[in-house]
Amino acid sequence: MQNQIKITHNGRPRSHLSSRAAIALILIFTLLVTAACNTPDFLGGNDSDQSTTQTVSMNPTQTAREAVASVQQALQVEPPSDEQFPSQQLLGALYEQILPSIVDIEVTVPRSAASQGSQLPFGQQAPDTPLQGEGSGWVYDDQGHIVTNNHVVADAEDIIVNFSDGSWTRGEVVATDPQADLAVVQIEPPAGITLRPLALANPDNVNVGNWVLAFGTPFGLDNTMTLGIISATGRGFPIGTTGGPQYTLPDVLQTDAAINPGNSGGPLLNLLGEVVGVNFAINSATRSNSGVGFAIPVNIVNRAVPALIEDGSYNYPYIGISGGS
Repeated sequence: MQNQIKITHNGRPRSHLSSRAAIALILIFTLLVTAACNTPDFLGGNDSDQSTTQTVSMNPTQTAREAVASVQQALQVEPPSDEQFPSQQLLGALYEQILPSIVDIEVTVPRSAASQGSQLPFGQQAPDTPLQGEGSGWVYDDQGHIVTNNHVVADAEDIIVNFSDGSWTRGEVVATDPQADLAVVQIEPPAGITLRPLALANPDNVNVGNWVLAFGTPFGLDNTMTLGIISATGRGFPIGTTGGPQYTLPDVLQTDAAINPGNSGGPLLNLLGEVVGVNFAINSATRSNSGVGFAIPVNIVNRAVPALIEDGSYNYPYIGISGGS
């Protein structure tokens, strides 16, 4: 009696096959699997419990690029430029270019001021000691003006500005704009430091899907860069101190670039090294990155910062109604 095998499908019995037919079926199946392995399909397919091992001559980066190219060809999409698809070389070059323009800001705030509604995320400290906080900032011009968030330097009695090479200097608040959560700090550069202002992006070129880089000092880790995209534009974001005036900041940028405590005041930049926004908030129940960060858009920076430097304040336009008798 010939050996027989039973082929099942979804648990249902099929007809019995002779060993010769079974061997032929196995050979055909093997050929089909081999052909399938040599013909990659990047556009679809089902999950499988079986795994297949194959040897390829290309490295993983080349394989990924070929996959992207296949999709682009199928969808008739132009290949991305370096500005659209950042390479490791580009990101490394941008980091070296931008880092000298980024500062870490350490502040000391009287406990009395903090108890009245300071937004700084301080931890538990001795009750009689001043509160210490930390944020980020960036070089705005060659006159020693540093841009940061209002909530980083609000009520600060002492400000220390640290550069990426380890040098530091003291700073003084020039002016703040609580409604935009922006502030300008004046410094005298440390010996050996040449100020390298960051360029501002054209607001018309800031769009959803743009690659962006967030710089700052998250959790006290200075010289940190993270990568993401602009997830949304035009968000309204409520800001204000506890028990004080509340405002809604318009046109806020949403990004999935990692932003954490300590990133506040640092720049959000495009892949040309231009500032598209100023990091200031995250949406997270744990006070750590959840992929939803927010930045003050460059168009607000364009309006508010020059006025803070020149006039000491920014006057927002408003519509008033007056009556007469």
